[in-house]
Amino acid sequence: MTEPSPAPEDENDAKQGNGLGRRLAGNTIHVAIGRFAGLVLWLLLTPPILRSLGRDGFAVWALFFSLTGYLATLDLGLVQASLRHVAAARAADSQRNAGDLPTLSMLVFAALGAIWIAVGLAVAGPICDWLRVPESLQADASYGILVAAIVFMLGGAANVIMAVLQGYGRFDLSNLVILCVTATQGIALGLALVEESGLRGLMLGVLTAWLLGLILAITFLRLKVPRFRWSPIRSAINEASAAFRFGGPLQLAATLGTANVHVDKVLLARYATLATIVPYELGSRVATTLSALPQLLLGPVLSEAVVLHVAGARERLRELHERASHYYLSVTVLVLAPLLACADRIFLAWLGAPEPEAALVLRMLALQSGIALAAGMATTIARAMGRTKFEAIYAVIAVTTHVVLGVALVPRYGIRGALAAIILGSVVGVAYFFAAFIRLTGWSWWSSVVRVGFVPLVSLVVGVAGGAALDRMLPRVAGGNAWLWLGLSSAVTFGLTFALLLASRYLRWSEALAVVGGSIGMGRRRR
Repeated sequence: MTEPSPAPEDENDAKQGNGLGRRLAGNTIHVAIGRFAGLVLWLLLTPPILRSLGRDGFAVWALFFSLTGYLATLDLGLVQASLRHVAAARAADSQRNAGDLPTLSMLVFAALGAIWIAVGLAVAGPICDWLRVPESLQADASYGILVAAIVFMLGGAANVIMAVLQGYGRFDLSNLVILCVTATQGIALGLALVEESGLRGLMLGVLTAWLLGLILAITFLRLKVPRFRWSPIRSAINEASAAFRFGGPLQLAATLGTANVHVDKVLLARYATLATIVPYELGSRVATTLSALPQLLLGPVLSEAVVLHVAGARERLRELHERASHYYLSVTVLVLAPLLACADRIFLAWLGAPEPEAALVLRMLALQSGIALAAGMATTIARAMGRTKFEAIYAVIAVTTHVVLGVALVPRYGIRGALAAIILGSVVGVAYFFAAFIRLTGWSWWSSVVRVGFVPLVSLVVGVAGGAALDRMLPRVAGGNAWLWLGLSSAVTFGLTFALLLASRYLRWSEALAVVGGSIGMGRRRR
């Protein structure tokens, strides 16, 4: 990875840079393990769930996950606000007030959970009718709406505590909570499939996993971060105004961001057929799950950026943005390149049969994710500076463009119309955000966008072109050999992209080894 300009010349600065890289990599690896475990679980369970539920049942299962994901974003920005608050309190050595926002957040999640349960009871039937859910599945769909509200309450509380752990630098403990949730889901969903308990059994499995995750998070916080104290309710409520000034725009951005991911399923169910959700869900799940991997770096960067912002170190903050962008954008293109080059082969190996519509969705949503991810590091720096309104406006622009185009295009062009709408919405939104970010920081377009983004973009294009050319030459077979050919074409795509990042000195092999070695050392010292 090249050093930011001007590059540090002395040995101490170099060591400091490597220390930052090791710290970011170590914390990111902790978070990534949990995300990767969830990805593996979903990949393993999707084929048997699809076979067990059928296409209509699987579509309802997809809508259940869409609802839980959407509700999870309705946290008023309090999870991110709690992380920032605790990190800032720790940086200022003000432990007495560290518990104010987390306490407020827990109270808000309890209240919102009760509200969503009441709303679910009132509107479950009309929602099922509007989405044209078959009558035979409406009872299960209504049940899922109530379960989703309870999952929101449990998951929200667990996420607040994980944010506190991360604010104290304990990303390892936060990761263990996620691993517990993932493992419990795997066991519970596997038992539901064996017992043939249908949609309700699967939904209860998700609920059980988050209940155990919350219990584990509480236990870790009590035993491993004893200096943290929950605040009195009155003290916590006094922070509400500041919390919502920071979290309100984040809430709007998160809500619209989730709508951006899931609105096409609603449009397809309404204007096409329920079954058309299946290929969209298959492609969307692979794209959104894998494209979330680069975002795992953003949490550790936020923690570092808050400390620098509190200290008033604007130049070091700019250097953090540039250095961290090299890691972040490199991971982004390395994840997306195989998805773009090998989409058809992914479904052939995974499901045992071609899924051309799902492959199209995967490619187009991978492209859309790349556009959105390009602004990820900038949004993190803006959050650290407490300036979240630009992120909210960005989300409004992207989603409004997407929905307007979607309503116009989906009835006529189906999945293809939905994909065109979401891509165009992201292009418009990201263009606005970068313009706002440049005005906010006073940094140049060259240093903030072009210098950090040009090499990854070229590496992605060349890697995808080479990988796709090889993929077309390999045999199209199902079964065990399909995974062999998928591994080969993916490895070549990944390797070409990675080689260009190294050859351009955007990434440096010696620094990558130092970062990985430091990450392993951090893990050993933590244990």
